[in-house]
Amino acid sequence: MAEIVLCCGKVSSGKSTFARRLAAERGHFPFSADEWMRHFYGEPPEREVFDRQLGQCCEMIYRMAERLLARGVDVVLDFGFWQRAERIAVRQRFEAAGHSCRLVYCAIAPAQQWAFLQQRQAQTTLDHFRFDAEGIATLNAFFEPPGEDEHALMPDACLRLPT
Repeated sequence: MAEIVLCCGKVSSGKSTFARRLAAERGHFPFSADEWMRHFYGEPPEREVFDRQLGQCCEMIYRMAERLLARGVDVVLDFGFWQRAERIAVRQRFEAAGHSCRLVYCAIAPAQQWAFLQQRQAQTTLDHFRFDAEGIATLNAFFEPPGEDEHALMPDACLRLPT
């Protein structure tokens, strides 16, 4: 059965870099929630509208991922998975269909996160959301790191696992 990898982490923690690497090295089909949100909606509106739009994009991505997985194509979801309840629900959804589901946690220290974010925002070729220090602090407050019972892997450990 096919594998799905959930990339969990704060903004600018390395999730997209890991997803691209997993796609290049292992052939996983990558889905980026940010990419879909930027394509369909542009800059984020107020929180309530953003959350509704994100939910719509994620549901469609999940449906497409299910189709790919059913055909034996491995998938990587570059979403963030900030809340424990969301991670559990998504894992249950895919595992119930018989797919292997791995959670990869891209942990990052605040100073390193800010430095990476500034580097990313200086690049004009990348399509990404822009954040200031206040926005990052607000978003970081919503993040729930995975607990030990979630068996999250670090990116390098995931890449070392046999295919």
